[in-house]
Amino acid sequence: NDITEIPDYINKFDQLTKLVLLGNKISHISPEIKKLIYLENLHLGANDIDSLPEEICELYNLKKLTIEANNLKQLPKSFSKLQSLTVLSLNTNPYLDFNSIVEQLSEIRGLKELDLFKSPQDRMKLAGDPNWIFRPKLFYLTKSIAVIKLEPLCTTLFMKC
Repeated sequence: NDITEIPDYINKFDQLTKLVLLGNKISHISPEIKKLIYLENLHLGANDIDSLPEEICELYNLKKLTIEANNLKQLPKSFSKLQSLTVLSLNTNPYLDFNSIVEQLSEIRGLKELDLFKSPQDRMKLAGDPNWIFRPKLFYLTKSIAVIKLEPLCTTLFMKC
């Protein structure tokens, strides 16, 4: 696919709940994305995105956001406003500093699924680790391979360094 930006006419679909623009050459997300107020699922994987506009944080109905395989460096400052977000995939964004986003993500109370693997090899390493125990609601961070269990009132962190 050769789409380099989200076309302006997309905003005319004001009842849109799902937008998938996987595997294009999109490098910029227009602030106008905020007009898609009913959007619940946004998939921008495998593009050339290095930043998200603050306006994306006004998509209050957004439940699933996939921005894997891009070049993100950071999340917008207001990212924690996305309180409806339950699934977030940021894997394979090699320039994203996990330490800088952990606090933001911890403020999203409804987050149930989080994928921050830097590479598919990280996922393989974790799956092949004999000390790894699968439990429902486990999520993965990798820099030093960490598994986070998100619970309504507390966060438990298991690390393998």
